[in-house]
Amino acid sequence: MSYEVERPTRRSGTASDVMCAVDDVDGQQRFVIADIAHDDTWVSMVADETCTLTAWR
Repeated sequence: MSYEVERPTRRSGTASDVMCAVDDVDGQQRFVIADIAHDDTWVSMVADETCTLTAWR
């Protein structure tokens, strides 16, 4: 898995449109990031496999 990220060239909304949460799905914790301004715009991953915010920066 790569933790490299590309910065977006344009913004589609404000910071308040994007939220994250840790959710329990079938007994497994998942980290979910969602753009609440758009339907079905989200991504999730197993929480144990995510990197810390410090490591991501």
